[in-house]
Amino acid sequence: MNASMINSSTALSSLQRRIDIIANNVANVNTNGYKRKEAVFQDILTSVRQQEASMQLPGRLTPLGFTEGWGSRLARQVVDFSQGSLVGTDNPTDLALEGEALFELAEPVLDAAGQPVLQDGVPVMETTWTRDGSFMLSPIAGDPNNLVLTTRDGRLVLNAAGQPVTVPVHHRLVIDPTGQITAYNDRDEAVALGQLRLVRVVRPQLLESVGENRYALPEGTARGDVLEDLVGADAVTQAGVAVHQGVLEQSNVDLTVEMTDLIA
Repeated sequence: MNASMINSSTALSSLQRRIDIIANNVANVNTNGYKRKEAVFQDILTSVRQQEASMQLPGRLTPLGFTEGWGSRLARQVVDFSQGSLVGTDNPTDLALEGEALFELAEPVLDAAGQPVLQDGVPVMETTWTRDGSFMLSPIAGDPNNLVLTTRDGRLVLNAAGQPVTVPVHHRLVIDPTGQITAYNDRDEAVALGQLRLVRVVRPQLLESVGENRYALPEGTARGDVLEDLVGADAVTQAGVAVHQGVLEQSNVDLTVEMTDLIA
C-alpha cells in the first residue's frame, strides 16, 4: 500500500508540473518569437525486492527478486527551437530570425534601491537573449542626435562589438539578411552601423528561461558551451541563419499538439 501511495503521489506531482508547462505554452500562443517547452521525466529510484527461496521452482530461469519502481519526476524543461511562421509588419524595427539563432540583449543590473550597480564607474550589464524581434528606436538621455535600438520594455539590442545599436535621428534603418546595419539620411547617404550581435544555440537544453520571453545562462555555465557567436556575414550565412526586416516570427506553439497532450 505504501509503495502504491508513493508512486501515485510522485506521478500526480509530475503530471501537475507537465500541465503547468502546457498551460504556459497555450498562454503564449500569440507571443512573438515564443518557443514551446517540453517536459522531460526520469525515474526517481528503483530497488530490487527479494523473494522467498521457495519461489525458485524447477525450470525457473530468472533469478529471484523483482524490480520495484518509485515513480518518476520532472527532470527539466527543454525548449523547442523549431521555426515559427513569419508575418510581415512593414515596420523597419521589427526583425525576425530564421535558423537557430538569438538576438543578444543587455540591461543594467540594479541594486536593492533600484540604482544601477557600478564597477569602476561603469554600469554592470546583464546579458540575456531572445527570439522576439519586436524592437523600437528609443531616445538617449542627453543625446538629441541619436536613437538606440531597444526591446519594447527598454532592454538594449547589442551589435557585434557588444555595444548598443545607435542610429542617427532622421535616418532610415536598413538591416540585411546577415545582420549588417546601415542608416540612410534623406539624401540616401549611407552610414554603416556594424552588425547585429547574433548567437547560434549549440546546446539549447542548457539555456534557462528567465521570463519576458528571454533566456540566460545558468550560473557557472560557460558561454562557449551553450552559444556560438556569429561574427561577420560569412559566419551568419554558414550557420544557416538569416535576419528578416519588417517581419516578426510567431510562436511555434501548435494548439492541436498542446490540447492533445493535455487530454492525454
